Amino acid sequence: MGTLEQVRSARRLARWGIVIGYVLAVGALVIGVVNPDPRVASDLMGLARAVGVAGVLSIAPTVALLALHGRPRLLPAAAAVAVSSGILALSFMGLLELLPALLWANAFGRWPRPVQTRWREIILWPALVIASFCAFLALFVYQNPMCTRTYADGVVETGIAEGGGWIWAGDSGLWTGHGTVTGGSDGNVESEECTSDVVTWLEALVCLGLSAGTVAVAAWGGAQRRA
Repeated sequence: MGTLEQVRSARRLARWGIVIGYVLAVGALVIGVVNPDPRVASDLMGLARAVGVAGVLSIAPTVALLALHGRPRLLPAAAAVAVSSGILALSFMGLLELLPALLWANAFGRWPRPVQTRWREIILWPALVIASFCAFLALFVYQNPMCTRTYADGVVETGIAEGGGWIWAGDSGLWTGHGTVTGGSDGNVESEECTSDVVTWLEALVCLGLSAGTVAVAAWGGAQRRA
């Protein structure tokens, strides 16, 4: 197979991976639109949470898109970011992230390239993985407990409860998962259920900013230098 045919074949695989990667990101967003309630369990997502996750899942296909513009060595980085993001988002659609990762790895294997690898690229690949991890972590590093109270007369109230804190704090475990407490200090509460599985819009915006920063690092670090 000639060099031109190799490049065309590699580009075709990379494009398929990009399409699939963006479809998965949009799918995460659609789930949040269909299920906008931020009090949902971890199997579903609130809208803010979906926006953040969609932003993280968009990093890998965007990096792969940059690779098609004269930066083919970014394809392994895109594959690595897709795998790491898929592991982090395993409860959403993480396993499907392996498909574009395999396509980008295969495309890089078919792309004609020099044998040597520059030291900047060796640093860039893990740096992008770490940056994408930080973007995802921004959604959950601060615990925001939300409680739903059900009164004896059937009235239901939902709101952000006092408490919460950084995930590494000693009392953050109080808001991990779901629990039910019967009774209440005022005698009117029949049950109360609290969960920290809430992503605020501030956290979502921080996540989007870090995701954009990760892409910017890829654009800068993967730029071709003229001899």
